[in-house]
Amino acid sequence: MIQQPIRLALAIGWHYGCNRKTLRGIKRYAVASHHSILIEPLSPQFFKAIRRWQPDAIIADPERPSLVEDLLALDLPTISVLCTWHMPDHPGVGKDDHAVGRAGAAHLLEKGLRRFGYVGYPDICWSQWRAEGFAQAVHDAGGECRQFSCSSSAFPRLASEKADRRGDGLRTWLREEAKPIGILCANDPLGQELAQLCRELDLRVPEDVAIVGVDNDDVFCELADPTLSSVDVPWERMGYEAAAMLDRLLAGEAMPTAPRLLPPAGVRQRES
Repeated sequence: MIQQPIRLALAIGWHYGCNRKTLRGIKRYAVASHHSILIEPLSPQFFKAIRRWQPDAIIADPERPSLVEDLLALDLPTISVLCTWHMPDHPGVGKDDHAVGRAGAAHLLEKGLRRFGYVGYPDICWSQWRAEGFAQAVHDAGGECRQFSCSSSAFPRLASEKADRRGDGLRTWLREEAKPIGILCANDPLGQELAQLCRELDLRVPEDVAIVGVDNDDVFCELADPTLSSVDVPWERMGYEAAAMLDRLLAGEAMPTAPRLLPPAGVRQRES
């Protein structure tokens, strides 16, 4: 580990609970190491701030491939975190989304269910990886799994025309599926929305439809009615591990080029 403080730029948004947990983990490590921090979501403004602030290193969550290319062009020591898009030949820390799906399946299988569904975004990589892990675990246990696909253009907004159309499709899907059924949602906002739709359709949760979200975002989980069980993704640990990895990188330690994927910390059981 290097001994002197560094100027650390964080190219991570703070709009979602998972991002804020990740930032807390980075902050916890940085405070102990006396590092200075600049936080700016990855955008054109971030690259302007980089030129002005001149950091020693970057921890980033590149949300699309073009931003990966822009980050690589800076030629600064960089760790990717969350790993929405991996940066080639750069180390990173992310979540094991296949394991997230398996954890959701294990929780629902323990309820004795035989029919299962997954609600997610087929055009977002982390959602599809969760779907694959969930479906494989269900099939390995002899269960049946159906998938309802949502348009990512409505993510994460619940109050929009596209989200309204998604809700109409979900209502039809819920009516047609045999009960009881256990459903894993790609994230907690979808889980909360699904619980709301079940109430509108007079479906009992969890007796008719057992629901599990992902991220253990306490705001969405506690606002859901009934409260939402959720796969606990170790966001804060990811942030801490990314900051520690960056220190080792700057100290000259050889780093793997594939991201280190952390498994979920189980399922936080609530009422759903």
